[in-house]
Amino acid sequence: KKQVRERWSAKQSLCSKELVRHWRMYILGWWAYFGIAKVNLKGLSAWTRRHVRKCFWQRWHSRKGRRRNLRMLGVNEKLIRRTHFHANAWKAARHPSMHTALNNETLRRYGIVTPDVLAVR
Repeated sequence: KKQVRERWSAKQSLCSKELVRHWRMYILGWWAYFGIAKVNLKGLSAWTRRHVRKCFWQRWHSRKGRRRNLRMLGVNEKLIRRTHFHANAWKAARHPSMHTALNNETLRRYGIVTPDVLAVR
């Protein structure tokens, strides 16, 4: 979890593509090392995806930027209006608008994989 927090920190001066590239290098190396373990990774993977959503929420900076990005990612206006823009980032990452915008399939399409996806391969 420490590595996830460090690699998905919104304080980094990396663009989103660089964040994803660094993450992929780390997680693929991690999986090559720990992949032989018979461990249920669903909980860790869900926590990791929430942390990724938190990072994007923070990187969108302001209410205006968050609304714009949610709209660009296909969230309807009704759901955007119900979003709590003043909630802390960890709570916001769990909001239905963030799950709609950055659902598991969208995260995979952007190259963000988690241990449970790697276990299937």
